[in-house]
Amino acid sequence: MCKCKVVVLSLIMILYSCTTLAECDDPSGQLETIACLSETVKAADKKLNATYRSVLASSDKERQDLIRKSQRAWIKFRDENCMAYYDMTRSKDNSLHGSMAGQLLAECQLKMTEERTAELGRIDPME
Repeated sequence: MCKCKVVVLSLIMILYSCTTLAECDDPSGQLETIACLSETVKAADKKLNATYRSVLASSDKERQDLIRKSQRAWIKFRDENCMAYYDMTRSKDNSLHGSMAGQLLAECQLKMTEERTAELGRIDPME
């Protein structure tokens, strides 16, 4: 990832951390909307992690290995897939990303995280 993307993503994450969910009922602009989305993504990620731990705890060793392997692959896929959405906003000269980049990234992360949580929740433990 180029240094520009790292800097932009870092700045977005700093802005995200300055907003609480209480302010998300009526965001006043794009930065606040992105910050609210980020908080929602964090909450969804916590739910995903709790579901993942629960499924592991109720599974035998063989299934745990399969779930861990699939989760690692899914995380890589999610990150690369969502970066493609982020990258759609890149300028023609590759120097900047558009103002929707952070929102597209967060929306993708949220949707995929919620879907994965539901998917993991459907895994029945081996009896």
